[in-house]
This record gives sequence, C-alpha cells and structure tokens, in this order.
Amino acid sequence: CSARHGREASTRPRSWRGALHAAAIVLAAMAVSAGTLGNEFVFDDHQLLGGSAPVIRGEQPLSSAFTYRYWGVADEASPNELYRPITIVSLALNAKFLGGGPAAFHTVNILLHSLNALLVYFLIRKLFDRPVLSLLAALLFAVHPIATEAVPAVAGRADLLATFLLLAGSLLALAACRRRAKWILIGGLGLALATFMGALSKE
Repeated sequence: CSARHGREASTRPRSWRGALHAAAIVLAAMAVSAGTLGNEFVFDDHQLLGGSAPVIRGEQPLSSAFTYRYWGVADEASPNELYRPITIVSLALNAKFLGGGPAAFHTVNILLHSLNALLVYFLIRKLFDRPVLSLLAALLFAVHPIATEAVPAVAGRADLLATFLLLAGSLLALAACRRRAKWILIGGLGLALATFMGALSKE
C-alpha cells in the first residue's frame, strides 16, 4: 500500500506540471492570435467563401463539398485549381454552429492553432520525455510567425487542419507502436485515415 501511495504521489507533480505547461501553451497561442478576432474577410477569404457559398451556407448538403473545387468559381484552367473538401466541410460546420460572420471563423482558427501547439508539446514529450524541452518547442510553435501566419485569414484553415490531422496521426501511431499487439493495426489505420484527411484538407 505504501509503495503504491509513493508512486501516486510521485506522479502528481508530473501531472500538475503537464497541466501548467498545457495552460501556458494555450494562453501563448491565444494571446498572439486574439487580435485577429476583429478582422474582416480579406483577400482569398472572399473567393473561398463566395465560391463555396452554397455548401458553407447550408444550401447544399455537406457531401457536395467533395464535388466542389476549392475556390468554387475558379476557372477550370486556373493554376489555383485545388481540391480540399475537408476544409470546406469544416467551414460549413463552422457557419452552421457558430454563424457565418468573420469572428466565428477566426475563433475556430485560433482554437485549431492552440490545439496544434498542444499536439506539438505532447508529441515531443512522448518522443523524448523532456518536459521543459517540449514546453519550449511548443511555445516557439505557438508564437512563431511561420505557424501563426495561417491564423489571421479564414483561408488559412487548410493549413491549420492539415497540421492538426498529421500531428494527431503521428501521436496515434507513436502510441500504437509502443503498445504493440493489436494497437499496431489500430494505430496504422488511424495514421492512414488522418493522413488521407490531411491531404483532403491541403494537398
């Protein structure tokens, strides 16, 4: 009993430290992105939201996103001809549950960026078991312009979604690899699905 109590006591500081690290990462990611909540639609946002408006506004079923070109009204011969149905679905769900105003789309972008920073933390911690290194790497990801560039524009949703899915898939695969047995198959299928959905978010 005393041995078990000792093990439980030793894990408490680690769990508290992990919770504090997670809170710091989320706060950092939100702090550098909060200013975007007041932004209007800009540049590519208009073409994306306008071209896919029937799906995003709910006039067409979500399944229609898989038959739409990313820019919707883009010329067939355009070099910007892209296929990102998962991104369009996420925008449609965004509009359905939070409304179609700019602030609603920016809010979800900020949440996705915060989640991505958290996933970076968990992935590095799982790989190296070095909490401070994981915290510093995740904080750098949370505030670095390379990562935050995708947050202000609604069209950046494609980058944020692809990052989220690939990080989540990597974590799932790593966990399955370490558990072995049937988890290898589960992790492999999960990684394949996440990678496929990531590719349908941004090629």
